[in-house]
Amino acid sequence: MTQQLALPIRVRDTAQFSNFFAGPNGTTLQSLSRLFDSDSWPLDPIFLAGHRGTGKSHLLYAVANRLECLTGKDDVTQRLSYLALSDSSVSAEMLETLAADQLVLLDDVNVWAGNLANEQALFALYERVKRAGGGWLASSSASADAVGFKLPDLISRLSSGLQFKLEPLSEDERMEALKLRARHRGFTISEEPVRYLVKHFARDMHSLFELLETMDEKTLQAGRKVTVPFLKEILS
Repeated sequence: MTQQLALPIRVRDTAQFSNFFAGPNGTTLQSLSRLFDSDSWPLDPIFLAGHRGTGKSHLLYAVANRLECLTGKDDVTQRLSYLALSDSSVSAEMLETLAADQLVLLDDVNVWAGNLANEQALFALYERVKRAGGGWLASSSASADAVGFKLPDLISRLSSGLQFKLEPLSEDERMEALKLRARHRGFTISEEPVRYLVKHFARDMHSLFELLETMDEKTLQAGRKVTVPFLKEILS
């Protein structure tokens, strides 16, 4: 039995290349979009590095959504698998169930660094995928040689192929990213509330997007406009 696509439904519906705010990462965005512009995948493995909140998961989801658009929902679950290694329910044994001739998307591989059994499972999966002609796209908080992997062969494999790094956004870029996400959620937010969010809450985009989602839900429930006083009330 092979592991099938298991993306969070909400993210699957929203994460696209078109709604990723690139900022300093325009080249990476364009490169990934071009690499996955057909219903096949690159033969070279791809490694995407970046700190929390720089958009690694968004881009992996965007790849999945692109493939779904090109092949259809029924077919995509037979051609693609996604696992977040930061999920404690994901085990080394689970990797053995993945079909090697698929596109394999692995999020947060750095979480498994230092655990020899997990590293061996990663290495074994990589070798199976390469032999079977599958695709490989992995994300990590940093490059493979900088996160504490113990297996030299695994470091070598993960460091081969195409390497991309996501840079964090500036304050102004984070504001623009929030506005873009709001527009894609179907509402407009003015400059003052956006600036308040960026200046007074977590700086990584993952946390800011979660706040934006909470804000959207609360304003809809209350039937009120997004203002700084209302933000203080609902986010305090």
